[in-house]
Amino acid sequence: MWIAVTVFNPLICLLALGLLPLGYIQTVPTDLLAQMGQQSLGNWLRIGVSIDAVLVLSGAVLTAYVGVTGLMRRMGLDRCLPQILLKENRRRKTNHWIILTFFAVCVSILFFTGGNVATLAGVYTLSFLAVMALFAVGNMMMKVRRAKLPRETRASVAHGCGGAGGRAAGLGGETLAGPGIREGLLHLSVRRGCRGGCDVPAYPSDAWLPVHRAVHRSEGSGIQPSNP
Repeated sequence: MWIAVTVFNPLICLLALGLLPLGYIQTVPTDLLAQMGQQSLGNWLRIGVSIDAVLVLSGAVLTAYVGVTGLMRRMGLDRCLPQILLKENRRRKTNHWIILTFFAVCVSILFFTGGNVATLAGVYTLSFLAVMALFAVGNMMMKVRRAKLPRETRASVAHGCGGAGGRAAGLGGETLAGPGIREGLLHLSVRRGCRGGCDVPAYPSDAWLPVHRAVHRSEGSGIQPSNP
């Protein structure tokens, strides 16, 4: 996998620079690869790339459901999650409550971000980096709490701390510089208003203000403290 990423990512970047104007690339279009296909070999390659993207994303969604189902089922068996999640469908023998719960979480993220692609990408970036950081934290906890547990692969303390530090730096950088991070980080859990016309502040408390100012410092924007 690392070899494929090392080879294909630079090649795709070079092809993009050779086929498309730099100003267009800087706008980060969602169909960049499809545009490259059209510029290189015509409309048929653009359609082929688009179809391939749909198939890949469909496979990713199915893989996500399979992975989440297995993970939550294991956590349910370990009594880390409610036992109702282990209830199986009588006809298909699937854990339907796990599937419905994951579907509800995905729909809620789409709802709170308003379907904005940049915000969704920011949420995904934060989630991925956070999960990778948890791997490093979990490794260090295993060393402390399960030191005698037999295992084939061992990572040193330096590797664990280095991995956690690198992920923390990535999280901080993406939070401050990512174009869609601010919406996903500061607004995902709190709605800006309610349908009944009630006065709901954009932020839960003034404790968010230093974070908000740090995120928007590059744009020179600010926010007034919310009234109690």
